[in-house]
Amino acid sequence: MELLEWQAQAGTANTWNKFCQEALSQMELQVFAFNDLSSAFISLIHSMHTYSALGADVDLKGKDIGFVGDKLSFQSPTPVLVQKEKPWKWHSKAVVPDGAALLANYADNKNSGMLWDASETNKPTINLTWPRLIA
Repeated sequence: MELLEWQAQAGTANTWNKFCQEALSQMELQVFAFNDLSSAFISLIHSMHTYSALGADVDLKGKDIGFVGDKLSFQSPTPVLVQKEKPWKWHSKAVVPDGAALLANYADNKNSGMLWDASETNKPTINLTWPRLIA
């Protein structure tokens, strides 16, 4: 929760860089939620760090790496390279704050897994801003 509060306050480039460095150097398990605006699903990425090791492959040095998925008896988490800046930027979008219309849309099984097109409701919108990676 502390990291989420810091993330919300990290407005300037200097503060934001400090937040990114802190987030990528956590020793305990740190999980971020993220999504692509074209998807109705939220994914999780964990154990993000900046790669460094003595004698390490030069191509990986300084790159940010995270893992998606769980460690199970038959699979391991998938490592992914994390872009330097894009994940730390924030989304801003006009949204329709009508929970009842949202629930009615998803009550219909044909809409499962699809984004709700709120423009069809002709209701007033508000502007929301949120981080791409949510601590």
